[in-house]
Amino acid sequence: MNQSKVFLFDGNCDFCQNLVKTLETKLKPKTTVFRSFRNITESEMKDLLPTLTLEICESDPQLIWNKKRYPGFFAIRQLLFDCPRGYLFIPFLYIPFVPLIGMAVLYFLRRFKT
Repeated sequence: MNQSKVFLFDGNCDFCQNLVKTLETKLKPKTTVFRSFRNITESEMKDLLPTLTLEICESDPQLIWNKKRYPGFFAIRQLLFDCPRGYLFIPFLYIPFVPLIGMAVLYFLRRFKT
């Protein structure tokens, strides 16, 4: 069963809003639903994924797909499969230590956002 992808982000964060705007323009139409976790209730979160909490959503952007949670870098890597030219970058993102670097970059971008 192929459920729709839901990308949860912090609607109060400029970095997250810019990330979503970029992803919306790059992704194939209607493959992912983008929602601010600030605008959904706890029960809606639990409907998406029973283990999903506000604290988890505040830590990183989250991709929920097929009852699995992909946090931060892994969410963006998963979304690249829906980009027209994403296949060019996907193999690079699976090289050892690249996910660690990606998580660190995402952490620092979020930490020093304006």
